[in-house]
Amino acid sequence: MDRDVRRVHDASDGHGMCDDAGSCDLHDARSTLREAARDKAPPARIARSTTSDAVCALLRRVAVALGFSELHVEESVSLLAALARYSLAEPSPWPSEQLSSLSGGVPIEFSAVLGPSDPTALRYALEVADPYLPTNRRAITGAAVLGRAARRLGCAKTWERVRRALNTVWRELRATPGSHLPPDLRFGIWGGVDLTAPATDEPAPSPKLKVYVNLLHTPASPALPRLFRSLDAAGIPCPVEVRSLLSLLAETGFPQELGFRLGPRDRWDCKVYFELPGWNRLLAQEVLKRVGVDGHGAIDSLVPEIPGVIRESLARKERSGILLRLDTATGQILEVTTAAAFPTPMHGPEEIRRRILAWAKDQGWSSRTYADVSEVLLQTWQSAPERLVRMHTLFTRTLPLRDPRPYAAVYLRPYLHAGG
Repeated sequence: MDRDVRRVHDASDGHGMCDDAGSCDLHDARSTLREAARDKAPPARIARSTTSDAVCALLRRVAVALGFSELHVEESVSLLAALARYSLAEPSPWPSEQLSSLSGGVPIEFSAVLGPSDPTALRYALEVADPYLPTNRRAITGAAVLGRAARRLGCAKTWERVRRALNTVWRELRATPGSHLPPDLRFGIWGGVDLTAPATDEPAPSPKLKVYVNLLHTPASPALPRLFRSLDAAGIPCPVEVRSLLSLLAETGFPQELGFRLGPRDRWDCKVYFELPGWNRLLAQEVLKRVGVDGHGAIDSLVPEIPGVIRESLARKERSGILLRLDTATGQILEVTTAAAFPTPMHGPEEIRRRILAWAKDQGWSSRTYADVSEVLLQTWQSAPERLVRMHTLFTRTLPLRDPRPYAAVYLRPYLHAGG
């Protein structure tokens, strides 16, 4: 969710998001660079890279640590491989901060919930698009991969509504290619998965597919109107009071990302992320007041602070954000979330992990998922140069409006050396 700092792609290719992103002929869209770099074999034989093998092996270890059965582990790896068919194919450029703002240039980022209840879950975000393509074509490949995954998971109906939102975001690029792109774009579309661990070899709960799309904000082309049009295209109402709150947030920051989570039986929700120049307590209090929640207890549950790890005073100087989860049927706000980047670490990841676990214990929260995931990822950092060791990336705190119990989430990246 960080602000892009480099421009690497040029959208002057003249191709926008296709009318049916789920059925695009991606092979025709492959760039000259990738065609030259890859074997000229038929498209169906696109080679998996050592990076793909490394990421799949890592996911397998995380799933095992979380208690997934062998069957469910393999199903999880199969889904990851399908989502990463293009993003992690040969030749692999990862890690690369110039190509992606996800997880500091690493193509996968894990997250773990800390809270009163801790259903063991495998959660990750992933680069799903072909990294060698210009921005528009790259978005097409990502949307097509996610469309296939949505149909595989039985979410075709809700995917159609998401696809309409994606097309709306990119429509202006089709009309005037290149003119509305942020000049430093490193995030167009990402995917992700939430999968709760089953207790036995019974059928696993259906994975929830996550879709993240950049709203392409620039001073010359503000993203707020594009956000409203995208919600409308997806058939998500935007009541007057919600529209007013979104406009308020746009006065201090800008809507950077629109996210969707698709589940079984056509269940889905939507999240809007506003990028802010830093943590703003007064703005967060105003948001809570407008959604009908007020008082010190409410704001305290959203302050980005963990003793010895991240302080509110420092969060005011670092990138930050506010997320609003919307009910897709009514447009009403279901959750308010604050986000803050972990500062440059003064301690190693083991010590930071220990302090986070101690903080969760002080809150009376369960932290098993975080403990298991972070233990596996710590092993990947043992071979990393000391100057690169930054395992923890993002910290969020959430207040559900229909449940008085707040919770938090920690986002973590593995160490991935060049070539996997």
